[in-house]
Amino acid sequence: MACITIALTDRAPSRNLLMAALFHDLVECIVGDIPRNAKVDYRVIGHAFGEVEKHLEAHHGLVVELTEEENSMLKQADIFDMLYYVTEEQILGNMRLVNAFNNGVRYLEDHELNKNAQKLLVDVKERFVNGSK
Repeated sequence: MACITIALTDRAPSRNLLMAALFHDLVECIVGDIPRNAKVDYRVIGHAFGEVEKHLEAHHGLVVELTEEENSMLKQADIFDMLYYVTEEQILGNMRLVNAFNNGVRYLEDHELNKNAQKLLVDVKERFVNGSK
């Protein structure tokens, strides 16, 4: 995700944004990951998991202050990371993630993207289409 953040920011992310990208999924090394749809469908689980993540981030010094723009950029990088992961899975034959890919693309298309993000979106969509052939 840090590499994507660098690409989105013309190779000039702030120190805090780069740290947030590096730390983003680190807590999942401790507690594992719960798929987004499970967090949404079972809000109690999603809320509890979010609280555990916040506690562990604070406990391990992983909390980084970001501006609103940096938060938006971090969210975009997270979505792009998922899109590239899904594309690789699809190339390996896993077709069960098409909905996740489409949802991620829709999220990005519904938000204002800078020119770098627009280029990445074209790239990942082309990879996904070419990988399905």
